[in-house]
Amino acid sequence: METAMAGADVCTRPCRKRCSHAKLKRKCMKFCRICCGKCKCVPGAYGKRHCPCYSHVHTLRGRAKCP
Repeated sequence: METAMAGADVCTRPCRKRCSHAKLKRKCMKFCRICCGKCKCVPGAYGKRHCPCYSHVHTLRGRAKCP
């Protein structure tokens, strides 16, 4: 699985790939871009271990924020 480094529009392509199987694509893309901007990376489609920061971003209720 590839990890993409973040930049201005660098998040769009890996987030699109990561959210390709999501039911709510717009919502997935929104939060993926937020997380990508914060973590400077996006893990591959099915794993977060290549971008550990991505799994540590949570909502106020303690749920994972990053799709």
